[in-house]
Amino acid sequence: MLNFISDALQIQASTIQMFVIYSIGTIVLGFVLVNFMKYVVIGIFGIICLSAFVTTTPKIVELQTKSPEIKRTTQVTATFKKEFMEDCLTIAMNSKEDCELIFEDKN
Repeated sequence: MLNFISDALQIQASTIQMFVIYSIGTIVLGFVLVNFMKYVVIGIFGIICLSAFVTTTPKIVELQTKSPEIKRTTQVTATFKKEFMEDCLTIAMNSKEDCELIFEDKN
């Protein structure tokens, strides 16, 4: 019977077998979801409520790390400005005033 359907529809037998298996699985999953939907919804609601109590607030960590980051950015900016000025003066051969103006416009 399977070979007849396979020949008539020009489809491989394994494709038809997988279609039948997936169809049965979809029907079973749909049946379970329809009959037990209230339990699924209650479970999802419970997980959401639990996650609200379990999650931690990272605000304390942010407050502790903000002051060192400010110091690092000023050091990085000073280093970047020094490197920029060296490159601007040596490679581009601009004057110091022009390099200062370019750097200020860039930032």
